[in-house]
Parts: sequence; C-alpha cells; structure tokens
Amino acid sequence: MAEISITIVGDKAVEKALFQVSKDLIEPQEPLLESANLYYEEILENFGNKGRTFNKPWEPLKKSTIAQKKKLKEEGKAIAYTIPLVRTGKMREGFSYGLNSKYSSSVFNVMNYVKKHDEGIGTPKRVIAEIDTKRLYMVLKVFDQWLDRLLKKYEKVNWTVKNEATSKINR
Repeated sequence: MAEISITIVGDKAVEKALFQVSKDLIEPQEPLLESANLYYEEILENFGNKGRTFNKPWEPLKKSTIAQKKKLKEEGKAIAYTIPLVRTGKMREGFSYGLNSKYSSSVFNVMNYVKKHDEGIGTPKRVIAEIDTKRLYMVLKVFDQWLDRLLKKYEKVNWTVKNEATSKINR
C-alpha cells in the first residue's frame, strides 16, 4: 500500500478553496482506475519482454518442458511451446483491473495458478508482477496529476502543494 501525504500552504482564501477541493478529493475513482490500468499495462508488457519490465528476466524453458509443450501444441492444446508462461494464453488473458471500493482499486488474475509461477512454487520463479519503487512513483504521478487538475479549478487561490509518498508493502 502507498500512503500519500499532501500539505497545502497559502493565505486565508485557501480555507474556502480547500473546502471545495475536499469535496472533489472524496471521489478518487478516476486516479484509482488510471493507476490500476497503468499497472495492468506494465504486467502485459512484462509478458512481452519475458520479465524484463520488473528487471527479473525469466529463465528459458528446459528442453523437457519444451518437448511437453510442443506435443500439446501438436494436439491443439497449446499456442506456444518455447515461450515461458505461455501455453494457452489464458494466464495473460486472465489479468484485469477495477475498483474494489470507493477508495481502492486492484489488478487481478482469475487463473488460480498465477501465484505458483510468480512465487516459484513447484516451478521456476518467473516474476509476473511486482510492487517496486518505479511502480509506486508511477501511481504517485497519476495522483499528483489528478490533484493538479483539481487545483486548477481554483487557480486564483495562491497556494503551493507538496506531495510525499512512502510505501508499505504488504505481501
């Protein structure tokens, strides 16, 4: 989870404008969905470049795995046999994103075996998604831009906004 702290400094007109902005701030669905969409796109990109998005390239398949997957492809039960994490394409297609609540969004996968591959449980570990500093700043930027758009509604008010982000990663 990322915590975002916002400090606003200005004159007395800020108080009135801040009241108006606070009404807008209680509806963060726009940046939540945008952040989730960007992270979803990062995951899909990671499939395309075999783990390099998160700086954890996937190790190549073993010859025995390639042989198994090749046989499945010949039987019409696979679409690829040399690419890690691609047999039917269902894992990649299983990713989606959305709002969990008024104040929460997520990227998720409907296939129950994703965690097995992502964490290397009984199979070589191939990082599919990771929360790292680059992704935290990507989300922070989305919220920063959203806040800027909200504040532009009150441009006549003389204030400065300072954002600080800290991360607490819960796994």
